[in-house]
Amino acid sequence: MLVVLIAIETADIIFAIDSIPAVLAVTKDPFIAYSSNIF
Repeated sequence: MLVVLIAIETADIIFAIDSIPAVLAVTKDPFIAYSSNIF
């Protein structure tokens, strides 16, 4: 169960980091880009 949880959380973090360049293409404000991915 713990291994599955770690795998899901790792995939979630990777997809969250991967979407930051797409947000930066829309807005040039880094604060908006990172805060939109945190929540």
